[in-house]
Amino acid sequence: MRDLPDLSLVAFRIDDPGEHPGGGHCVSLSRTEVEGTRELVEQYLAALRHLADRAAEEVDGGWALTRPLLFHAHHTAELAVKAALLEGGVAFEARHGLEELWAKIEAAGLDQSVSAVDTAWCRGFLGLVAGAAGNSIGARYARPNRGHLPVDDVWCCVSPIALFTATECFAIQCIAMSQAAAELPTA
Repeated sequence: MRDLPDLSLVAFRIDDPGEHPGGGHCVSLSRTEVEGTRELVEQYLAALRHLADRAAEEVDGGWALTRPLLFHAHHTAELAVKAALLEGGVAFEARHGLEELWAKIEAAGLDQSVSAVDTAWCRGFLGLVAGAAGNSIGARYARPNRGHLPVDDVWCCVSPIALFTATECFAIQCIAMSQAAAELPTA
């Protein structure tokens, strides 16, 4: 039998007083859901940037990273919308539909804190990502699920850096909405 990794070195419980060999990275987030979700957006953007850079550098064009890029962009956008909704005190179901989540942003008027041009761009971005990633279902699996077409029946190629840049710009718009929502008077 070959040498398998020592699982006791993979993750460390919060009450573990010992040293954490291998450069243990903290998984903690802020204690509030709003702050923690914002931190997740930042972490997912950083990871998406690494994926996009790696895909752009690949000799084979980064084909092996296309689906993870699409899924990651979708999930990052989802977290950004949810951060704005949380900050605005808007209830939402634990679902992945970007366009449905965005409809809640508009219904609550959170999009009014950015320009109409920015709002239209955000709507277009979400339509593109939701269509490309099949609300994350199509990008995660090789077969269609719940009526979604496989991604490769809709799209040919993805530009990794353009996808990252657009996702980052979208997250910035959601942060602006979050900040405006935080400044609204409470009842």
